[in-house]
This record gives sequence, C-alpha cells and structure tokens, in this order.
Amino acid sequence: MFPSKQTVSARILVSVGMLVCGVGIAANAVVLVVLIRARREFGSSVHMLISNQSAMDLFVCVFTMATEDTTRRCG
Repeated sequence: MFPSKQTVSARILVSVGMLVCGVGIAANAVVLVVLIRARREFGSSVHMLISNQSAMDLFVCVFTMATEDTTRRCG
C-alpha cells in the first residue's frame, strides 16, 4: 500500500559529514591564510569581517569533525 521507507546507514552519514568537514577545514584555512597574508602585505583592515567569519567557520568545522570522530569511536 505505502512505499517502503528508505534509510541511510549511520556509517554513510558519518562518512559524508567527515568529508564535508574536511573540505570545509581546507577551504577556510586557505581563505584565512590568504587574508592574513594580504593584510600583512597591504596593511588594510578591510577584510576583517571576512577573516573573522572564516576563522569561526574553521573552528566550527574542526570541532564538528572532532565531535563526529568521538561519537563514532564511542558509538
């Protein structure tokens, strides 16, 4: 009568989450390094908001990956 529900295993969800966090860490680290080097070279603080946002995103990705890794080990 009703179509069966499809489920996704927890292993796949964790793997995709780790992949997304890994890409986020790499991208945010590159952006942050480029903005810091540009600020040192040109002495402008125009990109301060972008630097702060990138730093926050980087820390969120790192902590999310650490949480996922801890959850995977404990669960």
